[in-house]
Amino acid sequence: MGALTEEECLDFLHRVETGELTLEPVHCAQDVFAGDVEYLASNGWSVVVFNDANEWHYIERIATADGRAVASDEINEKMSRLSHYSPTHEVSWKVYRIPGYCDHRCELCDLDISGGWTIVERRMCCHQCVPPDPSAKPRRAPHRVMRREDPRRQRRRPNRR
Repeated sequence: MGALTEEECLDFLHRVETGELTLEPVHCAQDVFAGDVEYLASNGWSVVVFNDANEWHYIERIATADGRAVASDEINEKMSRLSHYSPTHEVSWKVYRIPGYCDHRCELCDLDISGGWTIVERRMCCHQCVPPDPSAKPRRAPHRVMRREDPRRQRRRPNRR
């Protein structure tokens, strides 16, 4: 088993960009905001990307299913094309789920999130897209709740004539 080559890494990234391979984040990429985000690929490989303020920054590590790996130090010293690799803004969002500098996006509706959000199954969701909690009871606004009176509990009012 030889060392992982620059050509193999670039081919892997190309296959990820074209959708031939899919990535699944280990943690929500936007929740990391600044740090390493690991992705598991559909072919058994993994890639770790440094996310800097929700902007795709550089490759920290690529590892194959057979255990070969290359880290950022080796990439920077020996693999100039790979060290300069950067996906387009569109690929960064659509593939890596990293929306752009200081931005947050709902991963279900693609809209920018300006208020609060919720992480659901490693996906950032705006409040309109958060799936309902099956254990939660539906709530109604208090002014719309109809009160049903139990006829057995009704007080009898005296007849005033």
